[in-house]
Parts: sequence; C-alpha cells; structure tokens
Amino acid sequence: MSKWFINFFLLLVSVFLLSASIPSEVNSNDPLGEYYSIKDHPKAKGVNLKLKVPKGWEILEGDRPKVVVKFLNGSDVFLITVAEAETFFSKKSAKELLSDDEFTNELISEVNNSNFKFWKLLSKKEVTIDKYPAIEYSIRGRGERVGIEYEIIVKTWYFIYEDKIISLQGSTIDFSNISNKDRLYTLIANSVILPDQYN
Repeated sequence: MSKWFINFFLLLVSVFLLSASIPSEVNSNDPLGEYYSIKDHPKAKGVNLKLKVPKGWEILEGDRPKVVVKFLNGSDVFLITVAEAETFFSKKSAKELLSDDEFTNELISEVNNSNFKFWKLLSKKEVTIDKYPAIEYSIRGRGERVGIEYEIIVKTWYFIYEDKIISLQGSTIDFSNISNKDRLYTLIANSVILPDQYN
C-alpha cells in the first residue's frame, strides 16, 4: 500500500509543479480575505472544503485535472488538489501512515528527485489540518522548464480526508521576505475548514 501512495503522491506533486507559473513580483504582506469554497467544483470530487484567500490575489481555475483551483499573486502560487484515495481512511489510519518516517522520507525523496535537478529539505513535521492529520514539508529546489532554469521554494501539506487525498501547496521563486511568504502560506492552510465533518 505504501508504494501505491508514493507513486500517487509523486504524480500529484508533479501536477502541482507543472501547474505553478514562473511569474514576476509579489507582496505577501496581504492579510487573508474572504473564504473560498470548492464544494460544488467538478474537480473537487465531492469534497466540501473552504479556505481564506489573501486579499488582492487572483483566483484561477486549476490547469491540470486534479488541480481544483490556484491562487496567484506575482511569483506566489497556492494550489489545491483533490484526488481519489485507494480506500477509505479513518483519522487513526491516516495518522499512522503519515507518522511513518520511512514512508514520508521516501515520498519526499521520490517526489522531489523527479521534479528537480537539485533539492534540499528545509523542514518536515506532522501537523493537523482542521482536525485531520497531515504532513507538512518545505523544500528548496532547482529545476528547468522549456529551457528556463529556476530556483523555487515549495511548502506542501498532504492530508487524507476519508477516501480523498487533499494537497495544499504554496510556492515562490522570489526569495525576498521568504519568512513572510512562509507565514502567509501557513495562514492559508490553517484557514481550511471541512464543514461536513461537523454534520
């Protein structure tokens, strides 16, 4: 089962990185604005999730099949992806899987080895997204697209919501004020609400 998850997450993160653009300038001091819901979006696969978008950011349709939506502000990109899991996971079984260091280290290595010429893990930890166990990690990588070399910082959250795998990802190629950008990505992820769990 863990090999299936690694292959799946590898595909998922490849989709994320291909969906991110390589744009210009950013001001990540923007406070969070109103909630945005993916509830009735066809690519949300029935997931009822909402989160806050920073004021002034564009809300765009996801470019790839599993990317539901992307928020864009200059060189800052934040993506939401939803995919089907192989089976239903309780919170307990999801926590067990995401608490397995061997699994998460292999996942992070395979994902980033396939997307970057060079990458470095900056941080990794277990966290919670609206009562659901999650893995959060940040990397700095160098890669190439259509002959353009770039360096990027990517912060990713994975969590399993019943029979869906939800990914949140903030990324930037502008390293100025990186601590503010990291904080902003975390604020967006922390604003996630999954209303159906309260029914």
